[in-house]
Amino acid sequence: MNRMQRRLFRAFLESGGDLGDETEVDRFVRNVEAALSLLPPKVKEAIELVWPAEDTPQYERVVAEMRDRCGVELTPSALRQRVSRGLRFLEGAVRRRPLGGKATAELR
Repeated sequence: MNRMQRRLFRAFLESGGDLGDETEVDRFVRNVEAALSLLPPKVKEAIELVWPAEDTPQYERVVAEMRDRCGVELTPSALRQRVSRGLRFLEGAVRRRPLGGKATAELR
């Protein structure tokens, strides 16, 4: 699990999520994927490259991959900023969205 995944799961737990409840975890993943669609295209692309990695990726390698795949010239620092901006947005989306189950019951 990479740092981005850990931060998002931490936000999930802090907002009342239960890792033992498969339905809540599935809903959490769907919420993250839905929030991705709201990001600006460049930020979304950066998040999509980093999110699935098992370990925290080497930004230099990701930049080289983007250059080879899309012809995009980007510095590792700019990529880190895009990832950071997207991650903050996703964490906020996770914390704002009710998860159902216990979290929804507490809001009623």
